[in-house]
Amino acid sequence: MVFSRRHRNRKTTLKTRRAIILLYDSGEWTMRELADKFKVSAPRICQIVNDTYGEKEAINYAGEEE
Repeated sequence: MVFSRRHRNRKTTLKTRRAIILLYDSGEWTMRELADKFKVSAPRICQIVNDTYGEKEAINYAGEEE
C-alpha cells in the first residue's frame, strides 16, 4: 500500500469525528472509504472508530444513533 501525503496534517473537527463514528457504526462504510471521503489517513480513521484517544468521550458518543 502506498501512502499518499495528500492527507498529511489534515485536522478533524468534533463534528467530523462524530460523523466518521456514526457512518462506520452503520456498517455501510469501510475505514478506507471514510478516509477517502474525509481526506484523512486510514490509520486516523482507525484511531477514531476504535476510540484510541478518547474520541467518543470528546464528542459525547455513547453508541446510540440519533
